[in-house]
Amino acid sequence: MKQNKINYDKINYGFSLLKMLMAFEVLLGHFADWSQYDPRIVWPFRELVSLAVPSFVIMSFYLTERSFLNRDDEKFKVRFKKLLIPQIAWAFIYYIIYALIDLFMHKKLHSGITDLFWQILTGHSSYLNPSMWYQFDIIITTVLFFLVFRQIKDNKKAYCGLLIITLFCYILQFSGVNRALFGEMIFELKYPLGRIIEMIPFATIGFSLRYFDVFEKLKKYRWIVMVLCVALFLLGFHIPWPELKDFGFAGFAKPYLALCIVTFAFLTPLEKLSLPIKKAIIKISDYSLGIYCIHRLINTLLKVFIPSISLQSFERCVLLYIICYFICFLIDLLPDKNTKLLVN
Repeated sequence: MKQNKINYDKINYGFSLLKMLMAFEVLLGHFADWSQYDPRIVWPFRELVSLAVPSFVIMSFYLTERSFLNRDDEKFKVRFKKLLIPQIAWAFIYYIIYALIDLFMHKKLHSGITDLFWQILTGHSSYLNPSMWYQFDIIITTVLFFLVFRQIKDNKKAYCGLLIITLFCYILQFSGVNRALFGEMIFELKYPLGRIIEMIPFATIGFSLRYFDVFEKLKKYRWIVMVLCVALFLLGFHIPWPELKDFGFAGFAKPYLALCIVTFAFLTPLEKLSLPIKKAIIKISDYSLGIYCIHRLINTLLKVFIPSISLQSFERCVLLYIICYFICFLIDLLPDKNTKLLVN
């Protein structure tokens, strides 16, 4: 990403920092052992783990809202390619590296070609990189949104179509039908398919925020709204939300809490910072996609080649994040545009 092509006035730096934080939360969610720490100290990090994916989805569909309204087939193809290449390429990368380690070091990091099949198809092979269910669900949700606006030419009617689909998703969640449909499937299908119904509401929230320019309208009240976001976020942990048998993201609690976080991040007045600081924020917050895709691989390589590293889980995640960032930075230096899509 070349700096002379960046319009620094159009970037929301709160979103940039939030993406970095949530990428780190993903690592904590997968590798942190919270019992090692004082609960009062790690409470913010522990609670944010489950809000990383919701925050990512809301921001993603906020930022891509115009692409759906424009109904541009060529731009959709570019967007689809940008989503599909990491899904497929990282599946092969994981599979090849694990196969080589199995061959030369006699480990058991994968069970066969079926792992590659599921990793490509649903992003959820238990042996390779099950975190990529997220990419699979984003692809499906993006295609759904595009089809709605492609088939319904009137924006208001198309948006009403999204609301109807979202309402239907909540009916499936609260009725238990979604769990019943997918809960007994094999691991590689259960979560990627079951979570589609849970991701669509987050996507609709993000789309709606941009569609009605909610954040822009709130800017003149930003300090009041930011204080309210903090208060409502803390209040959210005391609301008796209905308990659901779900796949981790159903119900109203996570949309509520994630909305507070995303709103606070957007309204934070970082646009007033100096240009050098803005450039620094962009640089340090880059590669959230690449870090998400590669973190399980790097953790496995650390276990295989440097098993003697003695770090508590939080510190290990910090080290893991730094290594992932550095590798993504190196990948981004490669001249091939498709290779850059693996991390950006």
